[in-house]
Amino acid sequence: MILRQRGGPTIELKVLGYEFPDGADEWHDLNWLRIQVRVESGDANWTAGPDPCLLTSEAKALAEWLRAAAAGWLAPPEFLEPALSFAVVRPLEERGIPLAVTLRHELVSNQTLVSGPLRELPLVLYVAPEELRAAASDLEADLLRFPVRGTGP
Repeated sequence: MILRQRGGPTIELKVLGYEFPDGADEWHDLNWLRIQVRVESGDANWTAGPDPCLLTSEAKALAEWLRAAAAGWLAPPEFLEPALSFAVVRPLEERGIPLAVTLRHELVSNQTLVSGPLRELPLVLYVAPEELRAAASDLEADLLRFPVRGTGP
């Protein structure tokens, strides 16, 4: 799934697989997905992960949210792990949907600023509605290989 602002930042989220591909005892352990993130934003270009920061059900909800966000503002999705967050920060603008994406913890831990390690990276991208819908479809296609396993928590 790629979120791209024309002439601006790009964030790519890639589902690499289950944290425990051979199974586990608990529902959460069965359904953690290892996520890799690639960021291109000016001079800040890097790849982070894999980090088990999304459950299969959360990734599915994120795809649904991206599709709904293409129509304008709505409440942001909430994830069990705080490593990743999404929000529409203002109403729809002519240059695209203002999408705030914040990366935390393992998704930025290998990055250092002059002042020290980076703890959080908030980015705002203006993404065209059709690109949000395409990102949702890409994520849903990835999830066909990694469906929700077991019965809910």
